[in-house]
Amino acid sequence: MRLVLLFLFLCTPLAAFAQKEAAYWYFGNKAGLRFIGKVPEALTDGSLVTESATATVSDRETGALLFYTNGRNTWDRQHRLMPGSDTFEVPCPSAISQPALIMPVPGSEHRYYVFSVRFSAPADHYNCIFGYIDEVLQPSYSCELRYSIVDMRLNGGSGDIVASEKDVLLQGNITEKLTAIPHANGSDFWLLTHEWNSDAFLVQKVSAAGVAAEPSVQRIGSAHRSRTYAGKVSNSEIRGMMKPSPDGTMLACAVDFEEGRPFDLFDFDASTGTLSNYRSLGDLEAQYGVSFSPDNSKLYVSCLSPRNTAYKDVIRQYDLSLQSVEAVVASGKSIIQGNPDTNIPPRQLGTGYYDLQIGPDGRIYGTSHHVYSGPEIPGNHTMLVIGQPNAPGYSCRVNLVDFDFGDGNVALGLPNFIQSYFNGLEPEGQEPVGCTPEALQVYPNPTGGNVRFGTAGDCDFNQRFDLMVVNVIGQQVVPLKEGVTAGQEVDISGLADGLYLFCLTFPDDRVVVRKVVKVSL
Repeated sequence: MRLVLLFLFLCTPLAAFAQKEAAYWYFGNKAGLRFIGKVPEALTDGSLVTESATATVSDRETGALLFYTNGRNTWDRQHRLMPGSDTFEVPCPSAISQPALIMPVPGSEHRYYVFSVRFSAPADHYNCIFGYIDEVLQPSYSCELRYSIVDMRLNGGSGDIVASEKDVLLQGNITEKLTAIPHANGSDFWLLTHEWNSDAFLVQKVSAAGVAAEPSVQRIGSAHRSRTYAGKVSNSEIRGMMKPSPDGTMLACAVDFEEGRPFDLFDFDASTGTLSNYRSLGDLEAQYGVSFSPDNSKLYVSCLSPRNTAYKDVIRQYDLSLQSVEAVVASGKSIIQGNPDTNIPPRQLGTGYYDLQIGPDGRIYGTSHHVYSGPEIPGNHTMLVIGQPNAPGYSCRVNLVDFDFGDGNVALGLPNFIQSYFNGLEPEGQEPVGCTPEALQVYPNPTGGNVRFGTAGDCDFNQRFDLMVVNVIGQQVVPLKEGVTAGQEVDISGLADGLYLFCLTFPDDRVVVRKVVKVSL
């Protein structure tokens, strides 16, 4: 039977959403989330279609949507293409890990930088390729960084790209990584990328005077380069996410490769824009998504390590509060494998998990499957949610959640934000309800006849299971019932008074046993 995923209601007070620049998310194939109110609301009104990450921005004070982009085209708050943005075919999806980042222009209340990473390819066509481009382009290729400026006073107040500041080339020969960290002065930013076939980070200061003419070239950490794998040239190390801690003191780099390679962590000085104190957190395979916890004490990475085992560390957590590098490395463990409190079935441990991003509610959201988001494939509405990301190990509460995106789908990426928006957030209010099979109870108990199955709280449990009822000596006393659902009644009025065991078997072969007392009423 197909596993039917479930809704987890994440009740978070509005007061927890301190800064509202990240109130709206648009991603995948016309999917979206709105973080205004107590529960993240699924949106179906978006216009973009893309495979990888996006960028969105909302009003800092009100949370009203301003605009969003897939790094190629830019849409206003009415979900119309901005007049100045139609450079590429529509839709123009991106296979780039971090294709876009939106940054307020320092000193301006109306203008925003839209930084975009694009393939350095012979034709614009290659900027719209899905999937792995190693087999399409020549063995040696790279990306480039460009920027445009959106002025919200243009286009009748809906915003448009300033014609004289559109697609300005900043850097060439870079990987797909793109992020920014606020300067310690509280007004400027540091823009960070990574050079391709090199160990060099490129760091540029962005101030009211503009983007610095030349980046600071800082050689530190492992090289991101072409490698030979299975007798062929692989450019997979060009992929993967780079994100700073919300407080701006650390930077983590997830670098994709078919075999194990270092998972890199650095310190960052927001006063000088300098990276230092490189340490590898161990060799991991197929690194992609990365996120710190809002309190900066934990680090999460999506990977497929070890690849040659049945159970892979698809999401790994590190405890950065430990005193030594050795202790931090030793703390790196899967939050899914062996977790008794997650609704993620063991058979999905071979499935890729990709982008990870903190939400305004203080929880981490992730894309949960390698599923192309096009309309010809049925919708993937499933996301991964880490409900308590500041907590260690399994207590971080990781589950799969279904959102009603209508005809929209989740793909690989989520919006790429300036991470300082989420610094210090602590999830508040009711915990995400543990809608695992273990949450099911039998009501009423004791009973004189009919019983039904349900959960406490706001858990909408809609997973089917097979039911076998046995007495205390193991004899089956009710015919096997298949495809039972929560809320369905089962009549045991014909049984003698006594204790019975209800054995619930789920599609992932998980078995839950409930004791039920039958009495004559």
